[in-house]
Amino acid sequence: MLSLIQKHLTLFHLLLIGLVGIAAGHLGATVLGVYLRPPPQQLQAPRPETRAAPRAALGEYSAILQRNIFDSTSPGLQLPATEGAMAEETETAGTSAPPADLLLFGTVTASENSLALIRVNKEIQIFHLGDPLPGGAKVKEILRNLVRLENPDGTTSDLPLYEGESDASAPGPGPTVTRSEGATTVGIRSVGENRFQISRQEIDKARGNLNELLKQARMEPNIVDGRTEGFVVRMIQPRSLLANLGIQLGDVVNEVNGVTLDGPEKALQIFQQLREANNITIGLTRGGTRMNYEYEVN
Repeated sequence: MLSLIQKHLTLFHLLLIGLVGIAAGHLGATVLGVYLRPPPQQLQAPRPETRAAPRAALGEYSAILQRNIFDSTSPGLQLPATEGAMAEETETAGTSAPPADLLLFGTVTASENSLALIRVNKEIQIFHLGDPLPGGAKVKEILRNLVRLENPDGTTSDLPLYEGESDASAPGPGPTVTRSEGATTVGIRSVGENRFQISRQEIDKARGNLNELLKQARMEPNIVDGRTEGFVVRMIQPRSLLANLGIQLGDVVNEVNGVTLDGPEKALQIFQQLREANNITIGLTRGGTRMNYEYEVN
C-alpha cells in the first residue's frame, strides 16, 4: 500500500513540476513581449488641403512697376497695352475729322448702288461709292445717317448727316400768309382733285432748309423681280410739307414729270431738276391704283 502511494506521489510531483514550468514559460513570454513591443505611434490630424492662389492679372502689378521700389527716382515702368486697348488706340489713330467744307444732306442706301447727297463748295452733288472728293478723300461707305470717307493717308473720316444751323443762327419766321378758302396749309392751296398750287416762297423755304425736308419722310426702293420700280414711302411726318401735298404712307412714287424712277440715281437727279421747276407731276401707286398729283408753283 505504501509503495502504491509513493508511486502515485512521484507521478503527481512530475505533473506539478510540468505545470509550473508551463506557467513560468508563459509568464516569461508575456514579460518579454511587453519589452519588445514597439512604442505606440501618435496619430496626426490630417492637414487641410491647400489650394493654389489664383494668378493675379498682369494689370494688378501695375502699382509695383509704377512705383519701382528698386529706383525711387525712376518715373516707373509701363505695362504693355492689352489687346483691346491696342485695338482701340489703333482705331482712334486711324480716324480723323472730315473736311469742314463738306455737308451731308441725305443718303440712298442700296448696296453697291448707294448714293450720297453732299454739299461741296456750296453746291450739292451726287456721290457714289468710290467717288473722289476735293482734298483726295474717297467715299468708302454710305450708311443711313453718315458717309465714311477714306483719306489719302489711309485714315477714315465719318461725315454725319447735317442737322442744320443752331437756333441762334436760324433765320427768323417769314411773313404770315393768310389762309384762304380751299387752302390746306400756309403757302399750299388745293385747286381740285389731286391738284395743288404752291407759293414760290414755300418752295424757297424748303430748299433753304433741305435737311429738314429730307427728315420729313423716308423712302426706299420698291424692288420687284430684282428691279427698282419706284420708291415706297416708309415714313412721313404728319402736317409736314410732303404730307400736305397729298403724299401718304405706303405710296409708291413711280415717276416725276414723266421720268420713271428706276434707280436711286434717277431720284436724286430729278430732285436736282425740280429745284427750279414751275410745274410738277407725280405719278404714284396707292393701294394698287395708279394716280397722278399735279403741282403748280407761282
